[in-house]
Amino acid sequence: MIRYVLTGIVWFWIAACLYAQTEGQPMTVQECVKYALKNKPAVQNALADEQIAQRKIKEILGIALPQVNGTVQFRHFAQLPVSVIPDFISPLLGRPPGPAVQARFGTDFDMSVGADLSQLVFDGTYFVGLQATKALLDLTQLKPYGDTMNDGK
Repeated sequence: MIRYVLTGIVWFWIAACLYAQTEGQPMTVQECVKYALKNKPAVQNALADEQIAQRKIKEILGIALPQVNGTVQFRHFAQLPVSVIPDFISPLLGRPPGPAVQARFGTDFDMSVGADLSQLVFDGTYFVGLQATKALLDLTQLKPYGDTMNDGK
């Protein structure tokens, strides 16, 4: 009895798998070839390489755009440095020199702000690099696979 139940389950499973394969739209040979070429791993890698090359060109173009850099610096001196100053005024006044004086110079807080704007005016190597990146893009672009990509036209 168990044998008949297991046989019935196996036949039901095979029928369900075969029915699942028939669903969908039928494809022509041209569509199958086009689908295979589009989903080929080498083609997917070539598309990724093309996108990388396009982004590299944008990176090279960005070098010639204006560059703005800014800095902000804030310092807090918990203890100001002490400078020891000898008494040089007393001898000028005819008195004996007194003890050295400890003095603190400066402020407790210090802040500075800076901005820098630069622009590439002319650089021959930049133009050579730009031409090289365009050549790289030409090399990485996908070329059609003959008539199979053009639907036989």
